[in-house]
Amino acid sequence: MRKWLTLAAALVVAGATARDNDTAARTELASTGKLRVGLLVGSLGPSTFYTVSDSTAELRGVTVDLATALARELRVPLELVPYSSAEALNQSATAGAWDVTFMTVDHHRQTLVDFGPAYVVFEATYLVPSASTIRTIADIDQAGVRVSAIRGGGLALRLSQSLRNARLVPAPTLEVAYEMMRRGQVDAIASQRGRLNALASRHPDTRVLGEGFANGRQAIAVPKHRPAALRFVCRFMEKAKASGEVQRALDAAGLTDETVASPEPC
Repeated sequence: MRKWLTLAAALVVAGATARDNDTAARTELASTGKLRVGLLVGSLGPSTFYTVSDSTAELRGVTVDLATALARELRVPLELVPYSSAEALNQSATAGAWDVTFMTVDHHRQTLVDFGPAYVVFEATYLVPSASTIRTIADIDQAGVRVSAIRGGGLALRLSQSLRNARLVPAPTLEVAYEMMRRGQVDAIASQRGRLNALASRHPDTRVLGEGFANGRQAIAVPKHRPAALRFVCRFMEKAKASGEVQRALDAAGLTDETVASPEPC
């Protein structure tokens, strides 16, 4: 009898602790009464991040699906906070404009936000004009080659450190980078394979290299110094991966070039 009473008391304490943890997480994640999610948006077709029409009410894609599920888990309304460039999203990280976001993990962003688990892994490669003499990754880092990547993004940071002969020419968006390439101002565009395939499908005068030059991770993130929020989104994302929710979001967006990330400890 004493054993059962002890077990019952332990369960009561555990339940109270869980409720306290959820309350703290809700305070840190939805201090305004809503879950404000910072999102990178653009006008490409399906991508790991988004598809977008003319209004925020019609934003859709993997991150929107995951944001919706997170707000439902918290039992609070969802507010999408869109940004038109990775640089703008980075700069907003310390401004208190949003409570959670989804972005590529890199060393610079780790100084701005606390990352939870990755939900998607991807391969990075290059888009070039169809007539380009560039055929392999080895053809890229050559004198006279100009490479564009999204300004403020993880790949731009990586290439700024790894390219020895080619010149990096950052652009605010992939659409702008394509226009620069069309005008002969750059020779190749670096990005996620899925995003470049979407761009190439709109511009048959381009092709995507078969090789990749790096692997990257997309992860959920919260502003610095919000430990309860970080624990909550960690548990949420691991549950979303294990239950198939992330895979269903990828399938709904028509994505085949990204894969669900492996489980991570919380």
